Amino acid sequence: MIQEYLAGGELFKHIIDRDHLSEKEAADIFSQMIRALIYCHKKNITHRDVKPENFLFKSKKEGSLLKIIDFGYARKFEKTNADETKKMLHRMRSKVGTENYIAPEIIQKNYSNSCDVWSAGVILYIMLSGCPPFEGDDEAETMKLIETLEYDFDDESFEEVSAEAKDLIKNILTYEDQRMTLDDILEHDWITKNSKSSEYSCMNVNLVDKLKNFTRATKLRKAVATLIATQISDNDILESMKAFQNIDKNNDGELSIEELERGMGTSTLQQRKTIMDHVDTDKNDRINYIEFIAATLNENSLKNVFTINTAFKFFDRDGNGKIEKEELKQILQGSSLDRLETNLIKDILLECDLNDDGYIDKDEFYR
Repeated sequence: MIQEYLAGGELFKHIIDRDHLSEKEAADIFSQMIRALIYCHKKNITHRDVKPENFLFKSKKEGSLLKIIDFGYARKFEKTNADETKKMLHRMRSKVGTENYIAPEIIQKNYSNSCDVWSAGVILYIMLSGCPPFEGDDEAETMKLIETLEYDFDDESFEEVSAEAKDLIKNILTYEDQRMTLDDILEHDWITKNSKSSEYSCMNVNLVDKLKNFTRATKLRKAVATLIATQISDNDILESMKAFQNIDKNNDGELSIEELERGMGTSTLQQRKTIMDHVDTDKNDRINYIEFIAATLNENSLKNVFTINTAFKFFDRDGNGKIEKEELKQILQGSSLDRLETNLIKDILLECDLNDDGYIDKDEFYR
């Protein structure tokens, strides 16, 4: 298996090396954790093993992005009723997770996706104090402490911690029916005051121009850009990543037309609709993260020899050094192709096939 290399290491080690974190740093890290969990839950996935060892930093640089890993215990938490007309939350029964981080309802083997919220609250407590809130002499005692919510803020590390931070922890480390939701956590005073992730600003003019220019790109160019967006290093798209996070108000990994307005400031409704129409390549009336990154890639990324070679090989399914009409159909349109789309395929060939031999070779593709 080839996986992304996260050079910054585990959040657990980051905490251990520093004993505990400042409120500013903890709030920024915590808000990133919460946004990651919101995205998972929007996709109906419960992680079920949220702990500092399962959050890794992208790099060793200060303020590096944090990423969630290890979905070995994860599962879907939504089910559909018999006539498939209504979706319902699925109560989970398996006792899984890591001892110090599991919610009381997991011990009772009757829980929802809110167990991830509890675990995040435990991590916040640890970040601010350097020690876990629930730690008995053995597993049985630890489980009892969790079930009875027996924790306090008596450690000397909490003497300097604000009342707002303690209030947030109290509203997370409580029973499921009283626990805050992930969305409520991001609106809490402690987060809004301390986290850089809560800061908002419009996209800069450069990114807005790229979105507008993307509306004039050919379908082939959009497909190539999308492929590159799935492979490119985070370091090359930091500006776009931060802009997307700022605009994505509900943290679901997609931009609505209203959220696009939030990021584009003085743009007209027609401009936003045009951008939505061209950037939303899967036509679900939302711009997802990959679509946004593809639309805002800089020219150097698009022309990078390695990624362009990879893109050509992706289109050249039979590996004969030529992209033929059938391969374009297969990649761009799938199995169904109506008359309009057939004309678009013809337009791509007319634009790219400079020597009129019926296919696109490498030189023509690189142009």
